Amino acid sequence: MGQKLHNRIEIWKKLLLDFGKRNRLINFLEGKRSNVMITTPSLDKLWEFIVVNEREIVFPYAQKVQVDDDGEEIYETIIRGDIETNKPIDDLQKTLKSLRYKANTSIEEQGINTLYLTLGMLKWKERDDSSQVFSSPIILVPVRLLIESITSPYRLVLHDDEIVINPTLSHKLDNDFGILMPEFDSTHDSPTDYLEKLSCKIKNKGWNVEESTHLTNLSFLKINMYKDLERNEEKLNANSVIAALVGEKNPIQVSEDLNNFDHDKQIRPIDTFQVVDADSSQQDAVLLSKKGASFVLQGPPGTGKSQTITNIIAEAIADGKKVLFVSEKMAALQVVYSRLASVGLADFCFTLHSHKAKKKDILRDLANSINIDRTRVRDEALTQLDLLERKRCLLNEYQEELHTQTSGLNVSIYSVNGELAKLENVPDVIFSISDVDTVTVAVLNERRYLLNELSKTMGKRSEDYTDNVWRDSSVKFLSNALRHEIDSNVATAIPLIKELAERHTSICSKLGVKFESSLIGIDDLISLLSFVAKSPTIPIEWIMNHNTDSLIENAHKYKLQVEQIAKITTELKSKYRDIFFDCDATKRKNSLCSLMHKLQARIEENDKDWIAQNIDKINDELISITNGINSIIEEAKLLSSKLGISELNTINQVICFIKSIQALADIHNIQPTQKWFNNEELTRIKSSIEVCKSLHNAVLESRDSILSHFDKEILEWDFYPVLQRFRSEYKSFFRIFNGRYHKDIKQLNLYLSKGEKISYNKALEVLNVLKQYSDNQGTITTNTSQYYDDYGNYYACINTQWDVLSDDIEKFEESVCHLHMITSDLKNLIVQGQLPVSEIIQFKTHYSEFNIESAFERLCALLKCDCNKASQWNDIRIYAQETNSIAIEFISEYQSLMNMQKVNCNYESAISDLDLLMSLNVLNERLAKQKDSICHMYKDYYDGTETDWEKLIEALKYAVDLKNLVSLYNLPESFIKNICEDCGIRTYCYNENLIMSEQKDALQKSITWFVSLFNNGKDFYQHNIIDLANRMSLCKDKKYLLEEWVDYCSNREKCKNVGLEEYINKAEELKIDSNYIVEAYLKRFYRLWLDAVLPNFPAVQNFRGRIQTQTINEFCELDKGQFKIAQARVRERALSRIPDFNSVNGARDEIAILKRELNKQRRLMPLRKLFMTIPNLVTSLRPCFMMSPLSVSVFLEAQSYDFDLVIFDEASQVHTEDAIGAIMRGKQVIIVGDTKQLPPTSFFSTSLNDEDFDVDTDEAIEDNDAGAYESILDEAVAILPERSLRWHYRSRHEHLIAFSNIKIYNSQLITFPSSTEKAPDCGVEYVYVKDGIYDRGGKKNNVIEARRVADLVFEHFKKHPKRSLGIVTFSESQQNAVDAAKALLAEAQNKAASAEDEKTKAQKETEIAQAEAELVKAGEALQSSEADITVKKQALASAQETLQSLQAAKDQKDTALSQAQNDFQQAQTEIERIQSEVSAKEAEVAKAEANLSAAKTAYETEQNNQKAGEAEQADAEQQLENAKKTQSEAEEKVTEAQKVYDRMVEAQKNAQALALKGSYGFFAYKDKDNKALDILEDTKLKVAGDKVAISSYTEIGNEDDATSLENMKLALEFIKKCNDLRVENGLEPLKVSDEMMAISQVQANWSAFNRTHSRTYYVGENLAWGYQDPFDVWYDYEKKVYEETGSESRTGHYRNIVNKKWAMTGFAVTARGNWLTTEQSFGYAEYYSANAKSFEEYNQEFQEYYNLVMNSSAGTSQALEALNTAKQELEEAQKQVEAAVWAIEQAKQKQAEASAKMQQKQQEINNNTQAVQEAQEKLAQAQQKHSQSAEANAAAHTAVEKAEKEAQEARQAVKTQQQAVDQAQNELNLVQASQEEKQKITIMHLQR
Repeated sequence: MGQKLHNRIEIWKKLLLDFGKRNRLINFLEGKRSNVMITTPSLDKLWEFIVVNEREIVFPYAQKVQVDDDGEEIYETIIRGDIETNKPIDDLQKTLKSLRYKANTSIEEQGINTLYLTLGMLKWKERDDSSQVFSSPIILVPVRLLIESITSPYRLVLHDDEIVINPTLSHKLDNDFGILMPEFDSTHDSPTDYLEKLSCKIKNKGWNVEESTHLTNLSFLKINMYKDLERNEEKLNANSVIAALVGEKNPIQVSEDLNNFDHDKQIRPIDTFQVVDADSSQQDAVLLSKKGASFVLQGPPGTGKSQTITNIIAEAIADGKKVLFVSEKMAALQVVYSRLASVGLADFCFTLHSHKAKKKDILRDLANSINIDRTRVRDEALTQLDLLERKRCLLNEYQEELHTQTSGLNVSIYSVNGELAKLENVPDVIFSISDVDTVTVAVLNERRYLLNELSKTMGKRSEDYTDNVWRDSSVKFLSNALRHEIDSNVATAIPLIKELAERHTSICSKLGVKFESSLIGIDDLISLLSFVAKSPTIPIEWIMNHNTDSLIENAHKYKLQVEQIAKITTELKSKYRDIFFDCDATKRKNSLCSLMHKLQARIEENDKDWIAQNIDKINDELISITNGINSIIEEAKLLSSKLGISELNTINQVICFIKSIQALADIHNIQPTQKWFNNEELTRIKSSIEVCKSLHNAVLESRDSILSHFDKEILEWDFYPVLQRFRSEYKSFFRIFNGRYHKDIKQLNLYLSKGEKISYNKALEVLNVLKQYSDNQGTITTNTSQYYDDYGNYYACINTQWDVLSDDIEKFEESVCHLHMITSDLKNLIVQGQLPVSEIIQFKTHYSEFNIESAFERLCALLKCDCNKASQWNDIRIYAQETNSIAIEFISEYQSLMNMQKVNCNYESAISDLDLLMSLNVLNERLAKQKDSICHMYKDYYDGTETDWEKLIEALKYAVDLKNLVSLYNLPESFIKNICEDCGIRTYCYNENLIMSEQKDALQKSITWFVSLFNNGKDFYQHNIIDLANRMSLCKDKKYLLEEWVDYCSNREKCKNVGLEEYINKAEELKIDSNYIVEAYLKRFYRLWLDAVLPNFPAVQNFRGRIQTQTINEFCELDKGQFKIAQARVRERALSRIPDFNSVNGARDEIAILKRELNKQRRLMPLRKLFMTIPNLVTSLRPCFMMSPLSVSVFLEAQSYDFDLVIFDEASQVHTEDAIGAIMRGKQVIIVGDTKQLPPTSFFSTSLNDEDFDVDTDEAIEDNDAGAYESILDEAVAILPERSLRWHYRSRHEHLIAFSNIKIYNSQLITFPSSTEKAPDCGVEYVYVKDGIYDRGGKKNNVIEARRVADLVFEHFKKHPKRSLGIVTFSESQQNAVDAAKALLAEAQNKAASAEDEKTKAQKETEIAQAEAELVKAGEALQSSEADITVKKQALASAQETLQSLQAAKDQKDTALSQAQNDFQQAQTEIERIQSEVSAKEAEVAKAEANLSAAKTAYETEQNNQKAGEAEQADAEQQLENAKKTQSEAEEKVTEAQKVYDRMVEAQKNAQALALKGSYGFFAYKDKDNKALDILEDTKLKVAGDKVAISSYTEIGNEDDATSLENMKLALEFIKKCNDLRVENGLEPLKVSDEMMAISQVQANWSAFNRTHSRTYYVGENLAWGYQDPFDVWYDYEKKVYEETGSESRTGHYRNIVNKKWAMTGFAVTARGNWLTTEQSFGYAEYYSANAKSFEEYNQEFQEYYNLVMNSSAGTSQALEALNTAKQELEEAQKQVEAAVWAIEQAKQKQAEASAKMQQKQQEINNNTQAVQEAQEKLAQAQQKHSQSAEANAAAHTAVEKAEKEAQEARQAVKTQQQAVDQAQNELNLVQASQEEKQKITIMHLQR
């Protein structure tokens, strides 16, 4: 322990006990109001009276008390009580009042009784030589002072507390003097005897004991606190808060993360357990408490300390913490307890404020805690919390976004909307502002300034700028030189303009045309004149009637058509005889194509040339294979019939049959049983062979062993009885004395084959062998039939050849699996050995010569049909025969065409030539049909084949231009006719064109100079030239306007430079007032700024008032609801921790201890001992202890109780030494209080004023000051972090707290404005009291002010009788003055009331005199009314008699009805009881079903969770697979990109050389082993009939060759077009490979010279010659033909393009030869597909290479960038793999958790299912009872209805008679009333 802590502990201990002179338990001083000395009766009588007899003692009192003008009480009559004191009556009353007030205050605030009757006084000295004698009370009797009213006497009664000896005195005597005071038993000892014992003990000290009695306030219970500190120094040393408090550790800090904590963002509703509402500052405090931090909570008045403490305790209970809530004042504990009780948490709070707690009540509370029903929060409640969180996030998001400062302006949306509101009346100008959201404050301020300057300039102008002739001028400064230039140029230009205008008018009139009189119009006119001057002679119809564009298009078409006819004819004549031109090309092509199409559909080959060349061989092979397979099948069918196998119709069946024949040939020597065909049986038999073999071998070995020494007859001997005797009787040595033993040995000797004798051991061995042999032989005999069934003929008992059997079974098992067609007949043949072995061997031999499988595979390879081995052979055979017929027909037709050729060519070439012939015929026919039409269109320009098409086309182009001019200038028809027909017009136009051009040139310089002075000077060219002249003249005359314009433009330019041009234009257009220039811009700017930033703030952008209001309302409801949920959740958690009270426990178990105490009727264990014995149970039942610091030390043993959290409330009122005991019991401490409030005030310290003791030393005064202002709060503030509550709620009016907030709390409190600022009797009101002066030197009060207070009190209750009222004074003297003023005022009001009574009495005497005169008259009237009363009474009596008789009948009926109703009611009650029982059972069923349903739902939920987990795992695995695939692809990309980069680097060095290599260089660049290189270099492959290799036609790198890079680039564009066409037709785009490109290039180069297909590669091919775009013919033309005719022979190119079987393509373009040749190859996926890529990928590779060669450095950079990109993709893919692996682990974990929960829920389902069944059975029983009761109820109901009817009739009769009686009674009453009135008058007169 540190020295600082040790020192502080000693100080605390001294402060607790206070053995100094100020402690009245040590130094009892008689003060004026601090005690009353009782002089009579004596001490013993007083003891007997109060303690023994427990009677009340009445003090003397005054029967009549008055108050004088000064508020003093005057006692007129004094009544003697039971005792006498040393004080006069007035002092006595005041002293008793003071003592009672302080005692009651102590009980109410601290739960401690401080009023004691002291018996005996010890007179002692500290030292023998000291002259100061101290008085200390000895016996302390606890008492109470009672009083009923101010005029009643005070009564003294015994209190429930224990009578004790002064503990402080006892402790001091023991510690300082070693004197132990005697024990005192209040039930047996008398006080005088005790005082005598004490006298004996202290007589040697020179002290004495006085028998005096005093009534005073004392407190000594802090001795427990003292002992607490004394016993627990180690615990104090271990506490971190105490260590910091004494300075041994640094002050405690909290994490920075907890400062400015955002609760909404970081805490979810489901994670909080706050049970009452809390503001932000309260939540900060709750947060620190949850985090385990010790801190000071500053709680100014009305800021919700108690509700904050309530939330802290609730959170702690929810977290399973133990809480100690400490407060000096009972009221503070009660407030928090009440709040906890209101939220349902009182069951977990243990209130022990008073040291005198009742044991039974405490035990009963603990028992009640155990028996509380467990509760469970429903899942729906948790859903509400989730919904609350969502709503809270929505609202917070909107608020945050609304006030977030953003963009360059660093302002919020809210503030901008505020600025917009100020600009509401400013005009709206619509314009755009670029990057409005990035504008900074500086930029916006600059724009404001510039606009403001512009607005000033606009305000000074002479006239509007729109009317300024110099508007839009670009002049920056008006110099003198410029002035001169203006005058000169304008003077030159105006005459020229006027002359030009006159000529313009003249020409338009002459030609009949209209052109604008502007500079542009004049230019147009000059252009027209120039055009007309060059006009050729053309037909006017071309202009008026024809579509000239179509004439030109047709001219080109006819020209091309004629050229094509000549070209095709020349080509075909070079290849074919003349007979070829006479054949029907269409018919012949259709026939060949149809047959070829059928062959392609049937033969596994698509190359038509190959089919045509090899069709003879294919046909022969087809016939051979078909015949061979057919013969073997026929032979198999014959054999299968003998074996009992079904018919063989498919190749599979034949193959299986052949395999079966092979297997039969292998097993024909084996003799199996039927069981061998069953796999399970065969397995069993195989496994049993070894067992059987061992068994049989054991028999052989045993037999051979026996027969080696014995005769074989021994095997038939009954040896078993002998063996039993050997194993039992003969085991001992005494067997030699047994005669039977010798007889048995002799019997064995008889079987010996040799003459030797046998010993005992040998005999026993032989008998055992015999037994073994006998047992094994018996087993064999038992299972012999089974062996024959299993092994058949192989079994021969012990002679069985087991190895042969095993080998044959193995061989059979291997072969039988090939018997695919085992029938019962075949089984029988095999088992019986009746197989046709010779025929099987013969078929097997035949099959080995002809392999049907390979033959069928060759057949399938030849034929393209949907057939397999499972197909019917007959169908396949027929299909092959049909194919054979088609082949023969094709051979005949194709040979016929070949005979017409001059030179041999292949099939594709022949078909292509037929296409050419068809095209030639079409072209000739079309041209012949169109001859007349052509002549009509082109008139004299057409001259048949001699037509000059170029001249014709040029004339047509002129016509097109003329038509455009006609349309452009709206030229009249007469003008057109003149141009086409009149040569004079052309001459006129030529001359005028020259003149106008000269005039325009002369004017051009001046006009150009003038136009240059304006920004939009070009607009002048559109103005009327006369207006232009006028404008120029005005500019010359008004040069001063140019100066204004320059100034305006300067400011305008500045605005333009900062982006304000559009706004200025709009402002000028709308003529915005200069005063609004800045504001209008800001209005638009703010609106656009909002539009720009709002997308970044979706919550604000999507804001809708109605939805927001709805969300707020929903949030409010959910927010309120969360407290109920939190209360239930806290309760659920707390209850779950309560142990099972009914569990079996040992004697030492805490529950068992509590049970024993609960069952006791007396001798209960003291509470401190009980709490020490069951600390864990108590804190489990009641986790929150609510105690005073004193009760903590009284009841809780420090070593048994460690609290997780200690909370001090009203800590400013707690001394540090009082708090330490509670603090040391906690791990975490929260000190709650207000440092602005008064320091701790103890009754005993404050009561010690100057009159309490005589000492007046400086030391005493210093000690008093040192202890007056210390509190645990003051000390804690220095070492603990602080949190302050800031929101003030208590004051109904803001003024009530305003002064304190401003002056004391520095305006830190947040208060709520009042709805009314000032109102009568509301808030704070100042009442001025004139002459209200404080009597400083006298009575220390203010009587005048007190009287005003009394007036206000009475006024208050008159105005507001239902409002309570409190009066606060600053001294007791003033309080008494107010009381006296109230009494005086009440007396004055009583006197006023008496005077009012006298006045009322005089008025009444006058009234009596008047009443006596009227009395006489009333007597006379009374006599006359008595006669009428008699008559009326007689009539009434008669009616009543009749009524009584009817009433009797009615009563009888009512009785019957009542009985019936009782019966019915009993039946109804019974049925209701049963119905209730039924309902209860139904409820049980419903509850059970609901539980079952809930369990099933929960099970399904967990099942879904498991499935979700499985799905997540599957998804994650799929993602992992995808990620791995992506990773693999990325790795490949990196590798490929690295290669590309390496190649790029290398290629960059050789770019020039690569360019010359064309495609060869590209292919080699990609892969030096590229197969495409082999194709380009292949010197062996030749076209049929050609002498050189096909590659010899290729000149690699030649600019016209297909291998040039430019041609390859063009070829790739054509591939893209092909793929686009395929996509349009719903087909997959073709891939591109290097091999296909090389093939196309080689074939294109060859075809360029040979004009046909090479047919050297296994590809499809499209060829075109002379077409810039071959797809015009391949696709557009042939598609149209195909759609119109369906012809396949004429549309091969088109069908290649849209053939879905093609997967690959290559393309080539070559300009070699006489034609531009284009070639496209098509291939299957399995051919020429090495490194095939999509077009996009391939094209990208080529473009990279192309750029490399053409721009090598750029290519290298791109390759490097691609490499880096690929590496980044690889890294990303690796991350995805890691993420997927983690996701799989998470999914597996989730799945495992769900599976465990499913098992739990399944058990719940089973339990609930049983409960439902039981409840349904009970329900059925109850429903049966209900049915029986319903019948009884119906009968009773019928009886009730009958009785009711009879009773109703009786009641009606009674009612009728009752009405008669009532009428008579009324008449009587009227008479009697009249009589009574008269009697009253008479009495009144008499009274007067």
